[in-house]
Amino acid sequence: MSFNQKNHKKYISSDELEKQHLLERILIGNCLSFFKSIDHYVEDQIQIKGTFNEKNTKFKGNRMLAFEGLFTANLKLPDFIGLGKSVARGFGTIAQIE
Repeated sequence: MSFNQKNHKKYISSDELEKQHLLERILIGNCLSFFKSIDHYVEDQIQIKGTFNEKNTKFKGNRMLAFEGLFTANLKLPDFIGLGKSVARGFGTIAQIE
């Protein structure tokens, strides 16, 4: 799950290309937050390219928009960390594939 209310409205009203760019920007922000939480400074600009599929999920009894997909980044992320919202509930878990 990746949206606050503002980003959700922006996503819904966007075309496919804008949706893709918005999700990539949000993922960059999630990566920056992760590195900040482990007290690591990222020197280079983070670049991400991904393909994402919309999914519906239930969260606290409400239908929510979530995503699954693949992305590449110009940085190394540990397997099985959570990025985004509700990571403590298992959302946002990433794993490297080869």
